[in-house]
Amino acid sequence: MRSFILINFLLFCLSANAQFQSFSFELKVLHKLASEDEQLVELESNETDVIFGIPVMSIQRNANITSRYSSSTGFEGSFYANFKLGSSLSLSTGLGLNYTSFLKTTGENVFFDAFNPSGVSLLNFGLEHCDEVVNQDLVFFQRTDDFKILNGRIPMMINYTLLDDFIISVGLNLQVPIYATNESFAPILEEEVSDNGFTTCTFQVVGSDDSANDFLNDLVSNGVLAVGYHLDESIRIRLGVQQTFDNVFSNTEAFQVGVHEVVENYLPTSYFASVEFVFGKK
Repeated sequence: MRSFILINFLLFCLSANAQFQSFSFELKVLHKLASEDEQLVELESNETDVIFGIPVMSIQRNANITSRYSSSTGFEGSFYANFKLGSSLSLSTGLGLNYTSFLKTTGENVFFDAFNPSGVSLLNFGLEHCDEVVNQDLVFFQRTDDFKILNGRIPMMINYTLLDDFIISVGLNLQVPIYATNESFAPILEEEVSDNGFTTCTFQVVGSDDSANDFLNDLVSNGVLAVGYHLDESIRIRLGVQQTFDNVFSNTEAFQVGVHEVVENYLPTSYFASVEFVFGKK
């Protein structure tokens, strides 16, 4: 929907007697803020025999899944075509590339809603079929995902010139992932059954380094608010904030966390500083 609005607004501005003004190239450094997302997941339940209408043991195991996203620094380069819409108003649009990276750490805090008058230990709940559990402490190991993403971008900025040298810019960008990788480490449970039926369950940490495009949203929009200043006729500097409106991750692909799958929700906020070089002025 936002892409439809952006394209139609852009076509309207270009058709409303917009006059070509110049080309420009902007280099931007972005600082992405750390953030956190928490979800409640029902894992499993267990209920034993009922005696006189009262269950001897009834357990519901739940987990709070917490994903923490690190702060990080990214870079962006964009070519603009600038159009004059009025004496103080202008439109900038073009194409750009954005590189970003961030570390996602996901852990679970398991808790029980239990009626357990028999006093049975809940430590191995869910592992009752295991005769031996090896490296059980790894169940508390947090999954880590180290993402590196190259995005293509279509920026659109409306600029208002104030007092000749100052610029207030409001914009909307469309972002498409071109290439992405993810180096991840996560605990898994392997089971081995011997000939005599003895079951050994082993926790171990497994790493992988794969393409991450399937985990990312195909189209992400973000809003921009910035204040700029003309150092001279050919150089501008900007300071601003950028807020992502759409989930960076796909809503159909889930991450494996322990024994369950979680669809992540990540809408980062970034501050940025940029320098823009203007050329080809008409």
